[in-house]
Amino acid sequence: PDYVDCLIGSGSYNYFTGSLPAVIKLFAWMLGARGDREKGLRELERAAEKGELGQTEAKTVLLGVYFNEQRPEDYRKLSLKLIEQYPPNHVFYMWLANHCIKQYRLLADQGTAQAQLAEGIRFFNDLLARDAGNLTPGVSRQYAFYEKGRLELEKKALDNAVASFSQAIELSSRDKNLLARAHLYRGLALDSKGDRDSALKEYKVVLGLPNVGATQKYASRFSRRPFTGRLD
Repeated sequence: PDYVDCLIGSGSYNYFTGSLPAVIKLFAWMLGARGDREKGLRELERAAEKGELGQTEAKTVLLGVYFNEQRPEDYRKLSLKLIEQYPPNHVFYMWLANHCIKQYRLLADQGTAQAQLAEGIRFFNDLLARDAGNLTPGVSRQYAFYEKGRLELEKKALDNAVASFSQAIELSSRDKNLLARAHLYRGLALDSKGDRDSALKEYKVVLGLPNVGATQKYASRFSRRPFTGRLD
């Protein structure tokens, strides 16, 4: 009963079986799967706070829960904690940037929308500054610049975005997967600036790099017609 790490398993079970749609939940109940959504959430939060060996695992599950529960502030705070705890892990950078962009688009008609992007950009600027000053060593600088560039592109701070993607490219000589994404996004930023010739050069580079996700599809598409909107 005192082994808090076990709550990762019981909490996940309770939350996800307790969150099933009503029709499915009826069949699950008949089979003995009787979860409790609120109890599961409490158990996961306790494991994330008090666990001995599984705090990080509990936190990563909680990110999905907070996303599902539409608790953006809790999601943001937890993402920041994970980045502070594991600065070399660039996956957490991506999750934070995705969250900022998602919230910006959800709040597009409200005055707080721009603040979502501005806060993310400030965070990455601060993270990079602290790494340069050896206050937070081990930061994946190329990924920090890349995610910052994504936020700047969404914010239409195009010169800053180009500069951030350029920094990511300069630092990523051995990471061809990141190079493919960074060159694509630098092309999108240049296209948005109206620098079509430079954008076409970026798309050509992307077509010679590994196809990461849909990088080559987008490079081919925007080689034929300029990028004017935003990627999904």
